[in-house]
Amino acid sequence: MKPEFIGYTTTNIYAIIWWYFDRNNPKPTYCFCEKDVQSNLERYRTPGDLYYHVPHYVEYLQKQTIPA
Repeated sequence: MKPEFIGYTTTNIYAIIWWYFDRNNPKPTYCFCEKDVQSNLERYRTPGDLYYHVPHYVEYLQKQTIPA
């Protein structure tokens, strides 16, 4: 399932987090840097949050080497 981008170019998107609330219809979250990815994944570990323990998949669009 390829997302349709409106209002900005796809070159700015660093990663997409696909949240599987429904097995057949994942909902995307667009991230523009690694900090965005980590802050959105923190919601997975926050009790009471809408995204708490929702299955997900992170798709990196811009491959970068992250220093250790």
